[in-house]
Amino acid sequence: MRLGLTGRERLVDVACGPAPLAIGFAPFVGTVLGVDPEAKMIADAKVAAAEAGVTIELKQARFEEAGDSLGSVDVVTIGRALHWLPRERTLALLEQAVVPGGRILVGGSIRSQSAVNRWLKTFDTIRRAWSSDPVERRYLLSAERWFAGSRYRKVGQVTVTLRRRIRVADLIGRALSLSTSSPAQLGRRRADFERALRDGLKPFAPDGVLHEEIKAGAKIFQ
Repeated sequence: MRLGLTGRERLVDVACGPAPLAIGFAPFVGTVLGVDPEAKMIADAKVAAAEAGVTIELKQARFEEAGDSLGSVDVVTIGRALHWLPRERTLALLEQAVVPGGRILVGGSIRSQSAVNRWLKTFDTIRRAWSSDPVERRYLLSAERWFAGSRYRKVGQVTVTLRRRIRVADLIGRALSLSTSSPAQLGRRRADFERALRDGLKPFAPDGVLHEEIKAGAKIFQ
């Protein structure tokens, strides 16, 4: 299913973290707002957007408290954040802000067994050792179940496979964007956590750069 973007849409990225979704969509829509409660994530998103050469608006807030500041929204993107959102308040705000016919994209990824991802086991082992939820059951939440009883229904799904170069610094940012290893969860342990990731990934990336294969997708609700 294609999204049929016209380049005029207003897109809001919920719990944007360092804003990979917001930055990726920016060239294809009219305006983009990324919302995240953590100041460090907003700061990292500003840097990443500048490096990518795109313009996005960023707001430090919990999404469910953003209220009228969202305006009218055509597209909402949500990465691995449904488990983090208070369902009733979030649904009420979505129903208020999303225009009729607007779409909500709930993203996720499937682990690729490609040899280029040989570093991934080390990355996950270190990350989970510091996690507030090593089993990460919260990430198993079904989007269909989360939206059940609301006006939104799944109308399609898109998937894509790609390979890219990624810096160790970006992987650390990815780990920090997860609720189980966020700056708020780590507190004073954050510097040690970042050091553990850098040291663990160094054998795979002596120049600070790795390759990865991603199988990503999004469920589309309308």
